[in-house]
Amino acid sequence: MTAQFFDQDFVVKEPMVIGHECAGIIGEVGSELKTLVLGDRVALEPGISCWRCNQCKEGRYNLCPEMKFFATPPVHGSLANQVNENATFLTIVCWTLCF
Repeated sequence: MTAQFFDQDFVVKEPMVIGHECAGIIGEVGSELKTLVLGDRVALEPGISCWRCNQCKEGRYNLCPEMKFFATPPVHGSLANQVNENATFLTIVCWTLCF
């Protein structure tokens, strides 16, 4: 299967995990993280930027030329029991939101 997106071919060469947009519950945090705690409910940004280019360094990670997305080959999706993500890309969601 091949999909074309912005002049790039994304070819599925092996089975892969699907899932582009997701939410979950924080199960583990790093010792220096002060903005999230175990049990927080969060939504994840589906884009994965490089954090090295000028756009990322200036806070415009959405314009990163190396941007990758969950479930876009070769990056696996987020439909999994566990996903490791930088806290920068997590947004706390209301406790009444169902997911």
